[in-house]
Amino acid sequence: MPPDPFYDDYFSRMVNVLELLCATPAEQCAVMGSYNTGWELRQDAIDTIEAVVTSPSSQLSLDQVKLLRNMQAMAAGLSPDAINAPGKNMQTRDGCETAMQHPAWDEIRRYAPVVRKALEVSILLHRARIHE
Repeated sequence: MPPDPFYDDYFSRMVNVLELLCATPAEQCAVMGSYNTGWELRQDAIDTIEAVVTSPSSQLSLDQVKLLRNMQAMAAGLSPDAINAPGKNMQTRDGCETAMQHPAWDEIRRYAPVVRKALEVSILLHRARIHE
């Protein structure tokens, strides 16, 4: 199967999402412009992980893929209240931060650094390759 010409972009975007998942609710909302942060971050996690783990160019280990699939499942399983805080405008900082403070996001924020650490060497190799 030919290499995936978009793999480096997918991987870079996934790393950015993973690093953002490690951040505080306020930092997450600031980076996302306080615009539907919960929905955007959830969808970005699901989509970028899918693109990376299914790419023919992926060189991740089975253990790394398993960690990413767990992260993807956690994001996909977020409750509606974790995405859209009831009674809040999701296009405001207050609404976005309220949603991102949902306990389900805390679980993801605890798990994201574990995944990030497991991918550390792959991330370093990726960054070295794209900056050659």
